[in-house]
Amino acid sequence: AAAAANLDGDSVEALMAASVDGSTLEEVRAGLVAKIGENIQVRRFASRGGGGTTTGAYIHMNRIGVLVEIEGGSEELCTDIAMHVAAMNPAYATKDDVPTEDIEK
Repeated sequence: AAAAANLDGDSVEALMAASVDGSTLEEVRAGLVAKIGENIQVRRFASRGGGGTTTGAYIHMNRIGVLVEIEGGSEELCTDIAMHVAAMNPAYATKDDVPTEDIEK
């Protein structure tokens, strides 16, 4: 996530060439594929925000993951918000995802 957050644009090639703990993301991916025997691929990603945003993440029991990005604030605040989002288990990620029939209820 940190490698993607530091990139300009949405190029998968640039992401896979990004450095993560001294290796490229592609090298890390290939190592995971060899270790667990499952094919892992990055087909697309979308970058959000810009230099003035802060991100934080929360993973609950390796089953629910939430990534939050805000303008201003701290990483701790983002992580706290992500924890609350995971606890609330929302049906939709953004207001644009909500179907019209659910809005009319």
